[in-house]
Amino acid sequence: MDGESMPVLVLSEGKQRTVLYDLTSAPPVQRNAEPGSVKFTGGSDWRHSSVIGAYNDSELAAILTYLRAAIKP
Repeated sequence: MDGESMPVLVLSEGKQRTVLYDLTSAPPVQRNAEPGSVKFTGGSDWRHSSVIGAYNDSELAAILTYLRAAIKP
């Protein structure tokens, strides 16, 4: 995005803007980008383990509880 390279979670890609979470910080930061300013590529060497140390055990437990609830049918 604008010359930056980062791992992201894409929330939406639209004609007006792209909304994504920048996963390089804890907690992730929501960013908005103009159409055409984002290029998605594969093959990143980024791993979750490099960021997970920013969370304590209770925060990780809360995240896990949320994810389990979110994927229930």
